[in-house]
Amino acid sequence: MRNLFYFITFHCFLSCLQAVQPNLSSDLPIQFNQDDQSMIAEGNARLEGKGFLIESEKIRFVKNKGFIEAKKNVKITRSGMRLTTDRAEYRFNDKQISADQFRFGFSPLYLSGQEFFASGDHVEGKRAVIYYNEPDGFEPNIQVKRLFFDRNAEKIRVEGAVFRAGKVPFFYLPNFEFKTGVTPYDPGLSLGYATHLGAFTKADLWFQSGEESSVGGFINSYTKRGLLIGPKFRYGKKSSLSERFGDWSLGHIHDWNDPGFDRSGDAIDKNRYYIKGFHKENFRDGFDFLAQLDWRSDKEFFRDFDYRFFENNQDSDTFIESNYLTENSVVSIFGRFRPNSFEPVIQRLPELTFSYLPTPLYETNFVQEAKLQFSYLKHPQESIFGGNNDSKRVDSYYKLSRPLYFEDWFSFTPLIGSQITHYLETLDSSESYARVVGEIGFDLEIKSYASWEVEQPVWAINGIRHVLKPTIQYRALPGKENGSGRIREIDNGGIRLARVNPLGLGQNPSIDQIKKIHTTRFGLENTVQTRSQEYGSRTLLRLNLYQDLLFAKGIEENTFDSFYSDLELTPADWLQLDFLSRLKTEDLTLKNYSSALTLKDGDVRSIQFGTEILQNEIEEYFVRANVRINQNFGISTKITFDAEDEEWSELIGGLDTMLGRYWKIASSFGYQQNSERRGNWRLDMNLRLLSF
Repeated sequence: MRNLFYFITFHCFLSCLQAVQPNLSSDLPIQFNQDDQSMIAEGNARLEGKGFLIESEKIRFVKNKGFIEAKKNVKITRSGMRLTTDRAEYRFNDKQISADQFRFGFSPLYLSGQEFFASGDHVEGKRAVIYYNEPDGFEPNIQVKRLFFDRNAEKIRVEGAVFRAGKVPFFYLPNFEFKTGVTPYDPGLSLGYATHLGAFTKADLWFQSGEESSVGGFINSYTKRGLLIGPKFRYGKKSSLSERFGDWSLGHIHDWNDPGFDRSGDAIDKNRYYIKGFHKENFRDGFDFLAQLDWRSDKEFFRDFDYRFFENNQDSDTFIESNYLTENSVVSIFGRFRPNSFEPVIQRLPELTFSYLPTPLYETNFVQEAKLQFSYLKHPQESIFGGNNDSKRVDSYYKLSRPLYFEDWFSFTPLIGSQITHYLETLDSSESYARVVGEIGFDLEIKSYASWEVEQPVWAINGIRHVLKPTIQYRALPGKENGSGRIREIDNGGIRLARVNPLGLGQNPSIDQIKKIHTTRFGLENTVQTRSQEYGSRTLLRLNLYQDLLFAKGIEENTFDSFYSDLELTPADWLQLDFLSRLKTEDLTLKNYSSALTLKDGDVRSIQFGTEILQNEIEEYFVRANVRINQNFGISTKITFDAEDEEWSELIGGLDTMLGRYWKIASSFGYQQNSERRGNWRLDMNLRLLSF
C-alpha cells in the first residue's frame, strides 16, 4: 500500500503551470472570454504540461486567477497515475484540488469515492472505497465514510470503516489508522466438522496497529465444546543496528463437554486456556535474545482444539536464551522453565556459560578450547534418595589438540582434555563433591578424490567428483564412572536416536552421566557431486556410515554396539531418497529407521513413500501425494498403515482452490483410527487472504 503515498501527489503536478506554459488543444476552435480572461476548449480537449495530461470534453483555463476546470469524462494522468471523474477543479495559488464522484488508480492501488479534496499535503475523501489491486468481485476492500491522508507521515485515518470481500461486509471499526506501506488487515475463516468438536466455525482477523505491528483476535465456535476466544499480537522491526520480531496469542474456553483425562490419567478442568508466543531480537554487534512461552491449562488442549499445531508441538517448551558472540568466544545465558506442572521438564534456573572457541595456542600449532558453566537444574521428579531432585554445579572444561597434516589427504589430531565438575549439593548430603574426568583420544581423517568426465543429459550430470573420507575417532574418559550415589544424574544422555551422538567431553551434553566410556568410532563418509547448470556444484549422493566399538560396555550394550547409516540421494531434481538408521550390530536388530522416497515434477506434482520404525514401539508406512491441476486447483492426500496394529491408521485428503485472485480455500478431510480424544473423522474448509 505504499503506493497510496501518491494518492494526493497528482494535484501537485499542476503547480508546474506557474513556471511552464501548458499546451491547450481541442477538436473545436479554442474560445477566449474577454470578461474573465479565460480560455475554453471543447471536443476532446487536452491540457498538456510538463509531466502531466488533462483530457476532458471541456476544459476552462483562467490563467490570471490560477484556475482550471474540467468537465465530462475527465482523465488526469501523471507518472502512471490516473484520476477519472466528471468534474474537477484545481486552484494554483492555494494548491487545492477538488472533484466529485471519482476513481483513482496507481497500481496496485485503486480508489473510488463521492467527494475528494486535497490541500497541500493533506487529503480528505468522503464515501470512498479503498481497493488493493484491480477489483474482481471477491477483492478485499475497505468502505469508509471519511478518509484522511497525511502525505508526510504516510498514514491513513478512516472513519466508519467496513471491511469487505467484494460487496460482502464482515467487520466494522468506527475509527482505524494504518501505515500505507503495509497490509492494513488480514482475515481468515474456517468451517468444518470433527467428531469430538461437532460443527465448528473459526474466524480470526489481524489489524495493523502501528508502523510494524498488528493486533487481532479470534473466535472459534464448537457445537459440542463451546466458544474459544482470545486476542493476538505480533510485531517486527528492522534497522541498521538490530532486528526484532514476535508473535503472541492467548485463548480461553469453558468446555461444555466432559474433557475427561489426559495422557497421564489426570482429570482435566472445564476452564481451559493457553498463552503462547515468542520474542526474538538480533543485534549487529553479536548479541541476540530469544524468549518463548507455552503455557497450557492441560496436556490435551492443543490436541483437542488445534491438531495442526499439536502435531509439531506435543510437548510444551518455555525458555529464554541470550548469546553474546565475539571473535573467539561466546557468553550465553539459558533458562528453561516449567509453567505447566503436568510436563516433565528439567528446569534450568538458569544456566550461564562461557565458551572459548578453538583457537591457536599463541604462535604454536596447538589448538585450545575451553568452557566454564554454572547450572542450577531442577528435575520434576523426586529423587529416590528423598527430597527434590535438584542440582547446582559448576563445570569447567579444557582441551588441547595438535593437528598434524600430511600433504592434503591425511590428518591426525591427538588430543587431551579434562572436565572438572563441582557439585554444590550431593545425594548423600555431604558438603560438596568434585568429579574430575579426563579425556584422551585422537581424530584421524583420510581424504581421497576421484573425477570422471561423464555426460548424462537425462540426469543433468556434467562430470562426477567423488570425495571419500575414512575417519577414526577414539575417546577414553577416565573418571566418568565415578560419582555413583552422590551425583544427581539429571543430564544423563536421554534417548538414543538414529543419528550418531558426539564423542568426547566438549560436545556431549551428558555432564552428569555415570558410565565408563572407552570408545572407537570408525566412519566412512562419501560425497558425490556434479557440476551445476546454474553455479558451482550439485550434490548427487551423501552417504555416511559409522560403527562404534565399545571397549567399556554398559547395560544392554555390546562390543560392536551400533552401526549408523545416513543417506541422501538426489541424482536429479525430480528424485530424492533419504535414509537414516541405527542397527544393533551384535544381532542385526534394527533399533531406529526412517526413509523417504520422493518423486516430484517441480511444483506441479509430487509423491512420497516413507517409513518410520522405532523398535517395539512404532512401525508405520505412509504415502503422501500432491498434484497441482492448474493455477487454481490442487489436491493432496496422505495414507498411513500401522504395521504394529495391522490396520490403516490415517487417511487425509485435501483440495486447494482460489476464490478470485486474492483468496485461497483449503479444504481437507481426515480419518484417524483409534483416536480416543479427537474421534475418527474431521472435515474443514479454510478461507485465507493471500495478499493485497
